[in-house]
Amino acid sequence: MTDVRSQAMLDKHEIVELIQNWGFWRDQGNWERLRNTFHPEGTITVSWFSGPFSEFIRRSMNMRKTRSHAKHVIGGTMVGIAGNRATAETNVTITNRMVLKGVPLDSTAWGRFYDLLEKREGAWGIVKRVAIYEKDRFDPLEPGTSLPFAKADLGNFPEAYCHLGYSLAQGGFSVSPDLPTPGSEPLARLHAEGEAWLNQ
Repeated sequence: MTDVRSQAMLDKHEIVELIQNWGFWRDQGNWERLRNTFHPEGTITVSWFSGPFSEFIRRSMNMRKTRSHAKHVIGGTMVGIAGNRATAETNVTITNRMVLKGVPLDSTAWGRFYDLLEKREGAWGIVKRVAIYEKDRFDPLEPGTSLPFAKADLGNFPEAYCHLGYSLAQGGFSVSPDLPTPGSEPLARLHAEGEAWLNQ
């Protein structure tokens, strides 16, 4: 029993470290190390992209040429393990500095990463990641500056990520209106998928 419990604790530690490293390597542009956080067939869905993780890396590299660097502040992680499979749900805050219609802004988005992971040849890797969005906001850098849009301009996106969605759309990115948000059907389906992953 002690050996089983010790292994479970070690697995959880390795998963949490993997997720923390993802944030550092993504923000620092350490693309080769970042690539190794996912298994080769792994997929990722975030506000501006859904598809193979290898393509996400390529597009992230291109994004850094036109947008300022995002900062992922990764918090607590809940891990569930069943043999060589695991799920992890991790708090994340994403900040960015941008100029939107001539106005310098800081953007902040709060949410969670939901990961399906698998241990292969002794190493954990992410098979699927989906971002869950909870709320977001813009803050002008200069106090008293008006935001360069009307509230109605944000209506094409769910409230949980309307500012982020609007800024990305202004930059030419396609943003899904059906990403998981608190209490949504996409979130319920995602959690059900996680339960099925552990029970296979």
